[in-house]
Amino acid sequence: MVVFQAYVDDTNKGNEPVFALGGLLAPVEKWLRFSDAWDAKLRESPSIEYFKASEAASLEGQFRDWDIPARDRKLAALIASVNEHAVAYLGCAVVRADWRDVFRGQMSKTMDSPFYFAYMRIITNLINNMYYRADLGRVVEFIFDEESETIYREILDFWLATKVEYPARFRRRMGNAPIMRDDRKVVPLQAADLAAWTFGKMSDASSPCPSMAISVRDQLTVAGIPELWAKHDIETFLTRCKERGRERGSEWLGEYETGKERSMRLNELLGPRR
Repeated sequence: MVVFQAYVDDTNKGNEPVFALGGLLAPVEKWLRFSDAWDAKLRESPSIEYFKASEAASLEGQFRDWDIPARDRKLAALIASVNEHAVAYLGCAVVRADWRDVFRGQMSKTMDSPFYFAYMRIITNLINNMYYRADLGRVVEFIFDEESETIYREILDFWLATKVEYPARFRRRMGNAPIMRDDRKVVPLQAADLAAWTFGKMSDASSPCPSMAISVRDQLTVAGIPELWAKHDIETFLTRCKERGRERGSEWLGEYETGKERSMRLNELLGPRR
């Protein structure tokens, strides 16, 4: 059975209007070839040690002292490697102000920010799409860029619960549990960073979209599986959460789960933090 891997990174974890995840999907053997191709493009003159989209956009870091035409040529070469090897482009963006208006103080410390929700959605959206599209593979594993241990433990808890509670058609497509890796060492995560940065900028209606994001979007030829969550969608999601809680006779929405209570829950489920 061919195993697919989804490499996913996030962007805009500060005060930006939109929090976004972006990623790329391909079979394992294609990622091995991609890593060699991407590394070769990095080393082509003028060379860089690694790629980070925010540095390319601002001409800082690895792109300090570059001009825009040289940057765009490097970008085009890297995007060509993505188009050759990736099967699908993933995205989940959440409007922060809308999320705060709907969820702040409603359920738990975890749900007060869109981080966990976006990771959960990028997993479920891809696997649901895999059910309907044979070209997206049969089994998928997720590799995320390094995130806080708390968020990772919440993702792992969601994954393990899904393995038990979701329909068989869904569970059959779930490979090994998600892992987190360093994007400086795992180059597909550098491509995921480009996808996340681009989707985040394209989803932010509060400011003009940077020309680099538009250029990347126009050059990417892989199929897209994006989601943008604004107020109406978030309100609908909260309503469904409450309905499911009532159906199960649960009072979990009646009391707010604090950060301390979250830590105790995760320690009980997964063991103490490392």
